[in-house]
Amino acid sequence: NDNPGDLGTIEWNTSSPVAPTVQATNAQATSITQTTANISWTNGNGASRIVAIAEGSPAFPAAVDNTTYSPNSVFGSGDAIGDWRVIYVGGANSTFVSGLSAGTTYRIAVLEFNGPAGSELYNTNTAGDNPQPFTTQSILGAPTVQATNAQATSISQTTANISWTNGNGAS
Repeated sequence: NDNPGDLGTIEWNTSSPVAPTVQATNAQATSITQTTANISWTNGNGASRIVAIAEGSPAFPAAVDNTTYSPNSVFGSGDAIGDWRVIYVGGANSTFVSGLSAGTTYRIAVLEFNGPAGSELYNTNTAGDNPQPFTTQSILGAPTVQATNAQATSISQTTANISWTNGNGAS
């Protein structure tokens, strides 16, 4: 540059984020107990993702662009997206949820997004195994059939063989 008064040209990128085009897939729950589960998925092409859980079978969550959702791994405590509750926000591919009810069917949904807080652009399309249902373990109820036919045989002064027909209890 031959002109000492010319400082040159400065360029910067002012492009806005775009919504991810590849949604997360293969959502699943493992190590399921009566009240907890490990949740995992295969990431799509978003910089981040939200994971939401719902009871029953509601429609896929309709996350609203430019909205920041606050997660909580205790089901029911995170922000709501319709009938869904957000349990995770971040870049990983697994999380943990607690606070579930025994013997209940839930659905997992993972939504990819791009953009900083307040400027999120969400992919709200379903994908392979996303959403995905899972059911927590049931609480065992009290037995309804009592053991029967109890009898002692081969009785001596110090021993006896005891036998019976089991009822429907666990032990």
